Amino acid sequence: RKLNDAIPVLRALGAAPPAQWPVELQDGVARIDASVVGALQNPRVSGKVDAERLKLDGQQLDRVTSTFTVDRTSAVLRAVTVDQGQMRVEGNGRAELRNWKLEGSSPVSATLSLRNADIQTLAAEAGWKAPPATGSVSASVHVSGSLESPLVTGPVTIENLNAFDEHFALARADVTFTSTALELSHGEARNGAGRVTLSGDYNHPASDW
Repeated sequence: RKLNDAIPVLRALGAAPPAQWPVELQDGVARIDASVVGALQNPRVSGKVDAERLKLDGQQLDRVTSTFTVDRTSAVLRAVTVDQGQMRVEGNGRAELRNWKLEGSSPVSATLSLRNADIQTLAAEAGWKAPPATGSVSASVHVSGSLESPLVTGPVTIENLNAFDEHFALARADVTFTSTALELSHGEARNGAGRVTLSGDYNHPASDW
C-alpha cells in the first residue's frame, strides 16, 4: 500500500529512484508482479502493475494497469489502461532514461487513445484556463519529442459540443499540439443538416496558455 517502501530495494539494486514517487495511493491497492534479470549493476525489471484509487502527479485516477520493462536506459509500457470516472485512456509508450532517471530532455514516444473525457476536466487537470465550451472528447494520438517538449498529433472528436451559445452534435479536427502551439486542420462541426468548417492555430509561450 506504500509505494515508497520499494525505494530502498531499488537503491540496493543500484538504481537511483527519486526520494518520493509522484504516485500516491488514496486508500487503494497496487498489485505488482515483477521479475529482475541481469547483472546487479545493470538489472532489467519487467512485469505487470494494477493499481486502484491513486493520485499521479496530483491527478486522481480510479485505476491504472500496464505491463512494463525498465532498465537503466529506458522504460517501456505496453497495454496501458487508465480509468477516471467515464474517461478511459489506452496505449503504449516508451521513454529513455539516464541512469534510471526520467528527465525533461528524455525522448518519449507513445500511441494513445482517449475516450469520454470531459473538456472542462481535461483543461483543469492540464492547468489551462477553463475553455468556453463543454462536451465529451475522444482522440487517437501519437506522441513524440521529449518529456518537456512533446509533439502530439492525431484526430480529435467532440460529442455534444456547446460553445459560444451554439450546440453541435459532433465536431472533429486533426490536431497538432506542441509546448508552444496548438493547430487545428480539416475540422468541421455538425448539427443536423448544418455544418461549419474549422481551422486555425494558437501560439503561446511555453507553460503559459
